[in-house]
Amino acid sequence: MPLSTSKNPRVFGWLWPTLFPYGVGMVDNNIVRISPEFGFRELDTVTHVQHLLNIADHRFQVYKSFIFVMNNIIQRRQSFFKSRLATKCSWFPVIQELMQKVDTACVDSYQAKLEQNPFAKPKLKARKQ
Repeated sequence: MPLSTSKNPRVFGWLWPTLFPYGVGMVDNNIVRISPEFGFRELDTVTHVQHLLNIADHRFQVYKSFIFVMNNIIQRRQSFFKSRLATKCSWFPVIQELMQKVDTACVDSYQAKLEQNPFAKPKLKARKQ
């Protein structure tokens, strides 16, 4: 089962237990960073990863999967944050009405068909809408 990397700072400790022993210094661990007793400030993921790659301890630089996995996570977060459904305002009521007509059973059957054949095209009128 895939692990969620959003709002789940423990996943970084599970991925790299030798880089973050006992969970110390994990990316997105806002529970520790925001605590007033430590005096830490909140960092975004990109700044934190840049810091980890620039510190004198080179273990983050030489760990084979760290750079690639963190780059993938950052790119996915940026694409999710910037993606949206773009329509003109005049078309919004029409599109909203069409989206309300979509039947979940039809979507489920089309999803099953796509899992069997990724190049499948909708044949039923309900699937084309």
